[in-house]
Amino acid sequence: MGEILGSSYNDLGVMRAKDSKFPEAAEFFRQAAAWKLDLPGLDRNWGFACFRAELYSEAAPPLERQLKAHPDDSFTRQLLGLSYSMLENDAKVVDVLHPFLEHPPDDPGLLLAWGAALVHTHHSEAAAGIFRRLLEQNADNASVHLLLGKAYAQQEDYASAVSELADAWRLDPRLTEAHYYSGLVYLRQNEFESAAREFRAELDLRPSDAHTMYHLGYTLLLQGHLPESVAILRQVVKAMPDYELAYFELGRALLQQDDATGAIESLEKAKKLAPDHDAVYFQLSQAYRRASRVQEAGEALAAYQKRIETNRRKKRESLEMDKP
Repeated sequence: MGEILGSSYNDLGVMRAKDSKFPEAAEFFRQAAAWKLDLPGLDRNWGFACFRAELYSEAAPPLERQLKAHPDDSFTRQLLGLSYSMLENDAKVVDVLHPFLEHPPDDPGLLLAWGAALVHTHHSEAAAGIFRRLLEQNADNASVHLLLGKAYAQQEDYASAVSELADAWRLDPRLTEAHYYSGLVYLRQNEFESAAREFRAELDLRPSDAHTMYHLGYTLLLQGHLPESVAILRQVVKAMPDYELAYFELGRALLQQDDATGAIESLEKAKKLAPDHDAVYFQLSQAYRRASRVQEAGEALAAYQKRIETNRRKKRESLEMDKP
């Protein structure tokens, strides 16, 4: 009886799927599974219907079972990889699509999702290979150039990163993140003027993006543009009150402006948010000394030295553990 009812619901699901009524099809396949879970072909049908209905969390389990039973089922593997991508599970995307590495499919959507997952999981070399293949077929896709630029940046191939990111915003001047990542690449190379220019261009597109504001404020601090840096970093800590680095850099900037009181307030917030950040204690010792709080300056400096020694010991122990 279970097999008969399962087959009947499965047939109804197939009929709905042929009419592109995928939510209804998925429900019929679910009822089929309740009667006969191991019905041949059911998991493949069910997973496909859920995927097309954009029910990605429901698509994954039947697709996983189908792929486990039929590891050579390329179609199911692609659907499962795309489902994981929509669920933002990058590690599983990389794992399930790994068998395609030598001979990737031509589906641009799959390649883009796979490449993005490889970038996010720091498999930069593999990501670059996927994007190169994708670019052969989609040379005018700005998003592909953006992701390829990010992959090159992770490999510290900064010249290629800048080139790809520039291609991205040339193809789509409204594309977000291209200028932001260009700014990060320039910042890593200590090209502060170029970095600031790119961060400002990103803020033209995303005026309230706090991370871009932080990096612009930090870059301006490195250039010695203290008033503008302080103004921007104040906006950042207001937008992201738990962002320790912003408080730290704001404290540094205020200290350079001889505002010891403001520096202490900002650095103490940074210390509260990240009590193991050793550099905070050094900056605090300088700020306390400027404010004639000599005892607190000595305590902060001692805390800084203690943390430096602790970090050195941990690093040494880690190296010793890594020895054969």
